[in-house]
Amino acid sequence: MKFEYKKEYCDDFLCTYYRIHDLDDINKLLDEVQVLSRENQGYRFIMTLDDMGQASYTSMHSKMSNDLDDGTWLSTENIDPSWMDGSFLRDDLSFDQQFLIRKLGFKHGLSKVQLEDVFEKNLFLDQESKKEIIESNKNPLAIIDKEVYLLKVPVKYSYEAIFSFPNGYFSCDLSPFENYRLAEHLEKEYGFHLFGIGASYISFSKGPDFDAQKIEMLLEFLAKIYLKNEDKEFIDFMRLSILNRDILTLRYSE
Repeated sequence: MKFEYKKEYCDDFLCTYYRIHDLDDINKLLDEVQVLSRENQGYRFIMTLDDMGQASYTSMHSKMSNDLDDGTWLSTENIDPSWMDGSFLRDDLSFDQQFLIRKLGFKHGLSKVQLEDVFEKNLFLDQESKKEIIESNKNPLAIIDKEVYLLKVPVKYSYEAIFSFPNGYFSCDLSPFENYRLAEHLEKEYGFHLFGIGASYISFSKGPDFDAQKIEMLLEFLAKIYLKNEDKEFIDFMRLSILNRDILTLRYSE
């Protein structure tokens, strides 16, 4: 496994990042991320997952349709006039300026979204989707594209790292704000930290604050999102997977 550092942010990611080559062991990657986190205080690291091309495309449209980088809200934020070109943001803003704008865009979107909105998206799994979730939890590498990146995001909490690669565009998907609320809840309540996002999947890594005593609450929470009817076999699998593995993989799309 090799890391190729890219110090310039790009159209896809509003942050610096690493291109990962020859990824063949998710646990080695987890170890590397822990090292990077210790060496880079003030940053969180998340990776790209499935279908990088589609994930980039939907992220682009998600940023536009959700007014993450501009919108009527700009007039309420007392933006420094030097950042503006008339009523539009200048094209030559620095990274710090662009990142602040992105955070403000999220702030305004999040003001209208609660965790309960996640349950309204009807992300119920059919039998085929359940099999896919089971396989992706058994082998997280199975849903990671060959083109894979690790993003280095200047935020305090892992769920805030979604600022740099927001996703969720189609009406049946969780929106960027709903993905944020989901990741925020899993971190604060259960100690699962946002670890990756792709075109359909979102993943979490078990942190030192993971509390196994809350696993039944977590399973009830996941069942409320993904199960229309009781499914003991699926819940039993998820229970063992959560207890015995460090990565939790979920879907945010239909």
